Amino acid sequence: MRFQSKEAFIKDIQVEYQRLEDLLVNLDEQQMTKSRVCRHWSIKDMLAHLHEWHCLALRWYEVGLSGRRDAIPAAKDIPVLNKRIFEKHRDRPLKQVLRAFRDSHERMMQLIESLSDEQLLTPGYFGWTRWNPLTTYLGPNTCSHYRWAIRHIQRWKRGGAANSAS
Repeated sequence: MRFQSKEAFIKDIQVEYQRLEDLLVNLDEQQMTKSRVCRHWSIKDMLAHLHEWHCLALRWYEVGLSGRRDAIPAAKDIPVLNKRIFEKHRDRPLKQVLRAFRDSHERMMQLIESLSDEQLLTPGYFGWTRWNPLTTYLGPNTCSHYRWAIRHIQRWKRGGAANSAS
């Protein structure tokens, strides 16, 4: 998605983040940890996934500031990376995962708010983004990824699964 302004980008992230948080508010720990919402992933697993992708995007930015380009996974490598993320967090307590997700979201927002429209929207402004605007890397790891999680949780809730751990 191409954004026309920093304000529009921030608003999209805030709206989707709030929609996601609103879906989580009435779920208990068992629903968030036992139910399979996205293939074999629970909501907790999905939140850990979102957290790790926040961290990846933040690292790409930080490494990019040093004039280098961090290893950004190719599409073919993403399934293996996602499996590693799942394995890394599968035994973490829900409270830790929720805190990590919310903290990394906040770090993403701090970064985005610290940047100008030009820095966020100008293709190639940062050399490591090559011909893309920075939002090409930050959007998929915030608002777009939140929409992905929202779709799965809503589908799971509509199916009545929210009332039982499956």
